[in-house]
Amino acid sequence: MLNIKSCQDFVNWILSNRLLINNHNVIVINTKTSLIASAFGINSTIWPIITKGIILINLDDLYQRQFTEKEIQFILAHETAHIYKNHSLNTLMWNIIERLLINLEYNSPLIVETFKGFLELLSPNNLPHNAEDLKNNEYEADLIALNYVTGDLRNAISCLQKLSNNDPNSPSHTWELFNLNLPAMTLKQRIDVLKERYYSFRTL
Repeated sequence: MLNIKSCQDFVNWILSNRLLINNHNVIVINTKTSLIASAFGINSTIWPIITKGIILINLDDLYQRQFTEKEIQFILAHETAHIYKNHSLNTLMWNIIERLLINLEYNSPLIVETFKGFLELLSPNNLPHNAEDLKNNEYEADLIALNYVTGDLRNAISCLQKLSNNDPNSPSHTWELFNLNLPAMTLKQRIDVLKERYYSFRTL
């Protein structure tokens, strides 16, 4: 059974041996919140500082829901990939833009939400740019975790299924529009993309 120390050792191993980042300081913290896992950090391959970050993971909840060690390792690899690709900075940028617009003096919350809805209608995937980025970031982190770290498609899929309570139509991640939580992707879409990219990677 993984504990917080073995989780930390695993993340350090991923960064040094799989992602080839020698100068890093990513801390794994066992959280007691309702959050399953999350990550925030900066990767030095893009920014001129050492790779730093924090990964939060709720081990108690995961074990209570009967996640296996390999499934938890996929989660850790996925969160590490978010730091590796600087996804949290992308998310932060969208949040800052939205907050700045909402805090302007005119009736901006309504205008911002209407603009997001307009972007959704124009998008071929019916998603505004921030939700499209969210979806693509999750797909990319899944692929890095699977192809560069675990190499275990079966446990990656079973992990995603447990996270979505085995409901293929369950939203994997959501975005907000007029106080509604809308799916950026479903579990089935996320698994289908992971399988497609996994087998494409194997044939290169």
